[in-house]
Amino acid sequence: MKSFFIASFTNPADFFKQADQFSRDTPVYIDSSLGGDVKGEDVSKDIYALGFKTSYLATGFKKDHFPEMPWITDVVGKRPPFFK
Repeated sequence: MKSFFIASFTNPADFFKQADQFSRDTPVYIDSSLGGDVKGEDVSKDIYALGFKTSYLATGFKKDHFPEMPWITDVVGKRPPFFK
């Protein structure tokens, strides 16, 4: 059985404070709507700049709702991938 670890953050600042604790191979899932007019697709640029190259924008919107975002691996729904 494969094990995994999940870290959840309520705001981007908390993630950035702890980002050095994670391998850059760690996939990052970020919600599109972070509240306070903060967009996950914008924050994900900074996450990508830190070296995290696998990131998913989790949203209820379809992919075609968003412009081209080369720093995002894919636009996915909000259902975690381990719930199949």
